[in-house]
Amino acid sequence: MDPSQIIACNLDNELQRTNIMNSNQQGANATNRPSGKGVTFATLLQFLEPQLDKDRNVQLQGLFARLMNNSINKEEFVRHMITLVGDHTLRMAVRHLRSCNKGEVPVRQNV
Repeated sequence: MDPSQIIACNLDNELQRTNIMNSNQQGANATNRPSGKGVTFATLLQFLEPQLDKDRNVQLQGLFARLMNNSINKEEFVRHMITLVGDHTLRMAVRHLRSCNKGEVPVRQNV
């Protein structure tokens, strides 16, 4: 299995958990975060944004908009995200976000 399929599979599982949680919870108790160590696409994009140049950031936001409009599927989104961001950067971002068990996106400070 190549890296893009592994990442797509993991992100697909996370989205499924999010949808199940949202359907089980109602009103103000509903959250968009998956249970466990999952990472949503929105959280991942927020984390990656400061690391990307303006052009790649715009392209990634456009891809995310296409995903939300069902113009592309999750596998295509992940494949394009890997080409824009890079496999290593994406893996490190997911690993970092999974290791943070907080609900907020950690802010990376450049020293």
